[in-house]
Amino acid sequence: TAEPFDIELPLERDNGSRWLRIMGNPVVQNGKVVELVGGIQDITERKAFMHTIERQATRDSLTDLPNRQQFDTFLDREILAAQRRKQRLAVLFIDLDDFKSVNDNLGHSGGDVLLVEAATRIQACTRKSDTVARLSGDEFAVILPDIGSSESASVVAQKIVATMCQPFDIYSRQVFVSASLGVAVYPDDGADADTLLINADQAMYEVKKSLRNDYSFFTP
Repeated sequence: TAEPFDIELPLERDNGSRWLRIMGNPVVQNGKVVELVGGIQDITERKAFMHTIERQATRDSLTDLPNRQQFDTFLDREILAAQRRKQRLAVLFIDLDDFKSVNDNLGHSGGDVLLVEAATRIQACTRKSDTVARLSGDEFAVILPDIGSSESASVVAQKIVATMCQPFDIYSRQVFVSASLGVAVYPDDGADADTLLINADQAMYEVKKSLRNDYSFFTP
């Protein structure tokens, strides 16, 4: 039996893509479709608006990285995948050292420039399969799925620490910060997202209290 339909389809054109909503209601007589009553709507603007709303809910407005909410969702998903495949993953918690002095000396706009560049540098140290997120302020986090061994996490952590030591060019001035970084590994250091992030955060604070400009793995 013919059924009414209501579908949304993309339409690619030379001047850009559009979205169409196509609705149809078949008219049946004697078991046969004799007529189709319906219509077509251009819903491109509505789609663009919904996309903007979705990005605002899940992305950091400054760096366009996943925000804390999206990071938690991704970490839950990666833990489930690691459970199924019997793999290990690592969570890196990154905090910039002396970031407050940047805001104090160059204003919040200067701090924003540094945060955007820091996000770019962290991403350059990771794989496409990894997730880099901005949690809040000058705190970032990274998910490294399928690391094989802790050594793989060490390599990424070392790269991030090293790249943050390089000068940042802000308003024609060289600015120096560093990063304190903590690492927690699944399943050794936690079986759920909250525990892993808390333990990575704790490992980061141990670095913050002593060395700075370094990384440390979580230890009980």
